[in-house]
Amino acid sequence: MSNIDKVPQSVLDAFEELALLVYSKGFDHYSAYSICHQIRWHYQIEKGDREFKISNNWIPDISRWFLEKHPDVGEFFETKRLFGKDRLRVEE
Repeated sequence: MSNIDKVPQSVLDAFEELALLVYSKGFDHYSAYSICHQIRWHYQIEKGDREFKISNNWIPDISRWFLEKHPDVGEFFETKRLFGKDRLRVEE
């Protein structure tokens, strides 16, 4: 089950902007968690919004949303295959 509908559009916009920036700098792979931590820093520290939250549970769905929207970036984020209703299976 996807959490993407719970993610505020401002978070998706910021994630997309930062991911495209990183990709434009020549990175073939990057961490979606690092990008979300940067977004947290921006809102909480730079903007002073102590109430701002990004659930770590959203990050896999955000990265899949981004990859679907930008197929030209290939496998920029590592994702795990979805297994069952809302479980992940680690591929070995």
